[in-house]
Amino acid sequence: MSSASRSERTAAACWGKNTSGQCNPPLGSDFVSVRAGASHAIALRQDGTIACWGSNGFGQGVPPPGQFGAISAGSSFNAAIRVDGTLHCWGDKQFGQLAAPSGEFDRIAAGSFHMVARRIDGTIVCWGDNSSGQRIIPNGPYVEIAAGWNFGLARRADGDVVAWGKNDEGQCDVPPRPFVAIGAGYSHSLGIRPDGSVQCWGDNAFGQCDPPPGTFVKVTGGDRYSLAIRDDGSLACWGAALFGQCELPPGNEFVAIDAGENHAVALRSDGSIECWGNPLPPSACEGLDGTYIDVAAGGNHTVALTTEGEIVCGGG
Repeated sequence: MSSASRSERTAAACWGKNTSGQCNPPLGSDFVSVRAGASHAIALRQDGTIACWGSNGFGQGVPPPGQFGAISAGSSFNAAIRVDGTLHCWGDKQFGQLAAPSGEFDRIAAGSFHMVARRIDGTIVCWGDNSSGQRIIPNGPYVEIAAGWNFGLARRADGDVVAWGKNDEGQCDVPPRPFVAIGAGYSHSLGIRPDGSVQCWGDNAFGQCDPPPGTFVKVTGGDRYSLAIRDDGSLACWGAALFGQCELPPGNEFVAIDAGENHAVALRSDGSIECWGNPLPPSACEGLDGTYIDVAAGGNHTVALTTEGEIVCGGG
């Protein structure tokens, strides 16, 4: 699960399950970033306006007017940072996800039913579902945030990591510092040490907290598996592999990754995308020809942004 910060111009693509139209992206060649929710997707245009498509049962498919610098998608709601740094949320509000706090922000991250945002002074604010204490956060300031299904993570400049929210699997039992990067899965947490090694904590029923040795630069978590990029650009995966999530593509030129529920995506340095896992039709891994600058994995669909600024979408 990934976070977004305030912002290269490009087109988007999407593929996979399309039960709610989440793979019917808008036309255009001026998009700069994309994010995927459970059965909807959103994209940010170069002019700062937002486009939404897919499920609209809670109004998450109706973008607000105005200009924005960053976007994030939860299960059935969205949040965005306006160009002046203020927040706007729309969609499902049953847990208070739309009650965005005031202030100026530079980063946002969405859990399933809650949001985490960082103010420009480095302090963290949370809102939405609080059934597991997702909104009870320690004092900052912080330099990085991540959101799991119903918990949050934040990293301080000194490498200290704090976690809050549901802790039924130990996903909030953070090991001693320091860490240089963090990531969150469904109910497990991940961190990269200064020497590049990965340490994980939380649910380990499928080995998602048993990382391989090596030196890593990026890490993220899916439903019950983990995904990382090594310092040589190659990929590593561990944990649940029932749907082929850990049947990794070859190569050592990967620059970005994202983990969906049962499928994963990775962006190569030449702009091509690799997608694997979730073999059930319609595949979330079809229609990937092209050159891209951004990619996001949803529940069973994938959204990508081409170098021409257009959206490509597939799956569901």
